[in-house]
Amino acid sequence: MTIREAVAAEIEPYAVSDNAVDKAIISSFYRFGGSTDTDPEGTYSPVDDKQVGFAAMLLLGQLLTLTNEKVDVISNSYDNEDLKKAIGAIANRIGVNADLVLGDQGEDKVTYCPVW
Repeated sequence: MTIREAVAAEIEPYAVSDNAVDKAIISSFYRFGGSTDTDPEGTYSPVDDKQVGFAAMLLLGQLLTLTNEKVDVISNSYDNEDLKKAIGAIANRIGVNADLVLGDQGEDKVTYCPVW
C-alpha cells in the first residue's frame, strides 16, 4: 500500500483529487517530521500513521466548506458535524488536537489597525 492509498483509505467514504491528497501528504510529513521530499507513492508503514492521519484531517477539513457536489451523475452531500466527528476521531487516535484543523472558524478575518 502506498502512502497516497493509506490517506485515501483514511478518508473513505469521501474522495478528493490525487493532487489534494499529495499536497496534504507533503504538508503533513513536513509538519510532523521535517521531511520535504516525501513521495506519496512511497510504501506506507505504521510509523507514518501520525502523518497519514494528519493529512486525512487536512483533507476532511477542506470538505467542511461544501454542502454538496455533483460530478456527472454522481452526487455527494456533506454533513459538517459528521466531518468534524471524523476529524476529531482521527486526531484522538494519532494524539493531536482537532483544533489544528478545525480551529476557530471565525478567526479568518484580517483587521486593519493603523499605527500613528
